[in-house]
Amino acid sequence: MIPYRSLLGSFLMFSACFSDAPQSASTTADGSSTSVGGSSTSASSSSAESTPADSSSSDTASHTTGECSDLAFDDRRVESFPVDLIVLALPGIPPAFFNDAVTSRDFAALAVQEDLRIVVIDPTAGVDPAAGVEGLPGSCESCPDKACTTAVHLEVDVDAAFATLFNNPASYDCVFHPRADEARRRLLVLSPAPELEASDQAALEALIYIGWDVDLACPGCSDASADFAQTVTAAGGLVSDLDDSESAGIALFVAAARPPHCSWAINDSIEAPFTLADLRVTIDACEEDKPCPQDVAQVSGIGTCDADDPSASEFTVLVDAVGAGTSLASLCPPACFRQRRFVSAFYSVTHTYACPN
Repeated sequence: MIPYRSLLGSFLMFSACFSDAPQSASTTADGSSTSVGGSSTSASSSSAESTPADSSSSDTASHTTGECSDLAFDDRRVESFPVDLIVLALPGIPPAFFNDAVTSRDFAALAVQEDLRIVVIDPTAGVDPAAGVEGLPGSCESCPDKACTTAVHLEVDVDAAFATLFNNPASYDCVFHPRADEARRRLLVLSPAPELEASDQAALEALIYIGWDVDLACPGCSDASADFAQTVTAAGGLVSDLDDSESAGIALFVAAARPPHCSWAINDSIEAPFTLADLRVTIDACEEDKPCPQDVAQVSGIGTCDADDPSASEFTVLVDAVGAGTSLASLCPPACFRQRRFVSAFYSVTHTYACPN
């Protein structure tokens, strides 16, 4: 099994950078809140003051202007979201490569590292067991006594997959993170083809609309496949080939990887002439040997975010929003939405304070 950092490399090439990330009309990500130090902070707090930057410069390279030198602070701490993952294995899939990936030591280590909570819904009851996915290590059929904390493997009637998913959460909801953790809800659909029944596709589109991340894996599929594959791609999801061992592994690892928060604390040690208005942000969501830095411009507040431009890269600052001397940077909604599939393990933020004019 290939280590997950290597598996994710090819995925990051087309999805990690701000300028290349897929867009979706069903944006539901919210850059207005975050969890800093275990507590939730609202960016709409009326007690916090928004501070605009000097918009005349977006240069993040260090330089000296007269007696002033730009200040740079690398690797600012950003919290990450845990992931609640449901794998839906539709009847007729070839499960071999997925089974190899989900039962591998690499994936087991990743699940522990990322605090992944996973449920596999396998509608193969009454069908050839070899046609379904294997039980996950340490999984149980249900967790009514809350004794199952990492994985649940359900075998349901072949016609009951979506009924179980939408109408009977008691069988597996106990495995998920508490709502206060703001876990990302993700669904990996293992399908025999990129075409789905109309009712099934409508149900999955409804999940995308309310903010779930949905990926699709099917034999011979790619992001160029037609039908539901195009819906997944347009929403920022990954379409992979279930007949290819590396592609199947990438699908699983990408679904499990924690994404970064859209907000983070600012407690840089700055002195006059610098103020928070001079802050510029650079975000990089790629591996160290393949950087893809993207500049994010500061705007004066949530109300000035360009929410109508899906390519806008903007952030706001709320002064002392976290506490005295600790402010809050929050990406505007378009930029926040685009990083929902970023991998926090590769994510870095640099603060540069540009010399005031």
